[in-house]
Amino acid sequence: MINNISQFDNNEGVGGFKNGAYDKYAVHPTDINWTRQSRFAIPDNPKLLWKVTEENSYVDETIVSGSFVVDRENNILVSDCDNNIFGEHFGRIIKVSNSGDKKEVFKTDMRLKPSVISKSGLIYLTTTNDFESENDKLFCLYPDGTIRWEFPLNQSPHSKPVLDEEENVYLFTYSNEVGTLYSISSNGILNWKCEFDSINWYEPIISKDGIIYIGLNNHHTLCAFNKMGHKLWERKLGQGLGSYPPTIKNDGTIYARLSRKLLALDSEGNVLWTYTPKEGNVVTSPAIDMEGNLYLNLSNFRLVSLDSSGKERWITKVSGGVRVPPIIGKCKKIIQQSFMQNYPHYKSWIEVFSEKGEKIWTYELNGVIISSVLGKDNLIYILSNCHTFRKKGWKDKKIVKWELYSLGEE
Repeated sequence: MINNISQFDNNEGVGGFKNGAYDKYAVHPTDINWTRQSRFAIPDNPKLLWKVTEENSYVDETIVSGSFVVDRENNILVSDCDNNIFGEHFGRIIKVSNSGDKKEVFKTDMRLKPSVISKSGLIYLTTTNDFESENDKLFCLYPDGTIRWEFPLNQSPHSKPVLDEEENVYLFTYSNEVGTLYSISSNGILNWKCEFDSINWYEPIISKDGIIYIGLNNHHTLCAFNKMGHKLWERKLGQGLGSYPPTIKNDGTIYARLSRKLLALDSEGNVLWTYTPKEGNVVTSPAIDMEGNLYLNLSNFRLVSLDSSGKERWITKVSGGVRVPPIIGKCKKIIQQSFMQNYPHYKSWIEVFSEKGEKIWTYELNGVIISSVLGKDNLIYILSNCHTFRKKGWKDKKIVKWELYSLGEE
């Protein structure tokens, strides 16, 4: 077991992971409560170092956006699933070394969502079962993939596990028009749960003061809870439609994509300012750099930068559609992933821009990019789902695989 580690502090420039018991020494322990600000540099002239392919499986990107994590030894943990429409299912964690060797470390008979790595080295992740959601579980695994405990869920998970500083797990589930926010201890014991007649926007987020924020789409509200599960307040704001959870700045400012605009909110849910593009919609919540500038995606394949007051700094084009905000390297360059449907296949791109929005380089690959991560300085990992559609009669059958790329300086 790994000893407890001090928390991330974004002001120290260690990568924007904060307000939770995540492994400080892991390369990429989670996608939640992250300002999308990396402590690593983006390469200037990357080459393909290696590529791993796994046939007949894919990374589940429904409900919860897909992702992967990278531990402190630079091992990449991919949660993958089968593509069986009927019959038995499986979910696995595949560990890929930084040289491209792969090994199965965990397998279960249900599909799996992405994982997070805690400060104690534990791996948290949930199952997902489209047909029998009452059988879903939250798993807590040791680093070698053995089960420490499992917690039964009576609904389908609609968020990744989110950790507070004490390693309590917060998770939102939804089935049969009932949503539930769970708080589960690090020992797998229920602390409390709160039920709603609504689906959530996206994952819960936690402030540095320990306030838990959850958006309710049916009610058009943002709610704040303390760690005991008591509601502190509720603000009606709008529908939480978008492609990524809200982002919290160091000073407590919350940035949320609602309807077609971006809202900046204080810690009490009061609107500080609103950004609405002159044309089209805001697509994602923002990445935040060390100076407080924001980087977010707009419809019509655009990336925009705002200052801390919501004023546009620049707008540039990206090659395809976008689901997640960009990542900012310590070099101040910006990396953005995008994709385009080109039936019966997909194409994707990794593009890097200067801090002024000038394009520096582009890398094209097959499939739909699920997630990209800066591994170490001048190293990028990219995970993609590859679907081939073959029409046979009335049924459009899919052949699937996932691919993991390592790009870096030679």
